[in-house]
Amino acid sequence: MRVEIVHVIPQEDRSLRAIVNVRLPDIGLEIDSIGVHRGKDGRFFVTMPSRPRQRKDGSKWRQSLIRFLRDSEWEFEDSVIEAVNQRDRTILAGRDDHKEGSTNGNTYQEARQ
Repeated sequence: MRVEIVHVIPQEDRSLRAIVNVRLPDIGLEIDSIGVHRGKDGRFFVTMPSRPRQRKDGSKWRQSLIRFLRDSEWEFEDSVIEAVNQRDRTILAGRDDHKEGSTNGNTYQEARQ
């Protein structure tokens, strides 16, 4: 899946490493405010734009505004992470975990195998 980074804002807030706006040129779609995170296991993942919601009991949750079907989600996630790395390797490197010459290397595609 071809993904182009339109805008990236580096972040270091808990697991959040960047907020990105992307373009999917093959289908003519732009998606803003995608979160790129690094999990406790060291793997990267993305969160789609969402809005805050509240249950009747007062607990809060977030409702995704966009969802991919089936394996398209994994392909999109891997493509976004790779596109961010191609734009600037230091964004997802973090303070202590940068490995020279590596790309994502921790794709969900590999984790599922």
